[in-house]
Amino acid sequence: MCELFGMSEPSSIKDLRAALGLTLVEFGERIGLSSKGQVSIIERENKCGLRVALAIETLSGGRINAAALCEEVRLARETVHDGSNAAAQHGPSPDTSSENVGEAA
Repeated sequence: MCELFGMSEPSSIKDLRAALGLTLVEFGERIGLSSKGQVSIIERENKCGLRVALAIETLSGGRINAAALCEEVRLARETVHDGSNAAAQHGPSPDTSSENVGEAA
């Protein structure tokens, strides 16, 4: 995907957006967000909710790992890969404002 734009692998969400040639608004639309402010926060913090993290991973063709953006994805994938119940060990994810960043209301 990024090879089409003559760029190397994206190392961040902002790099991905630039490689795709999208504005904050256009990128937000592609990942299911309605606010460029939400996208800007996600680019800065490199954290977002489950749905948005998976959308970014899909849009990047797997180059950006949703598990790096969302603790829930990381725990779920840990459980699948090592057979343990990592989610039970860590308890439920707290409902924090940063976890909900990027989730459309």
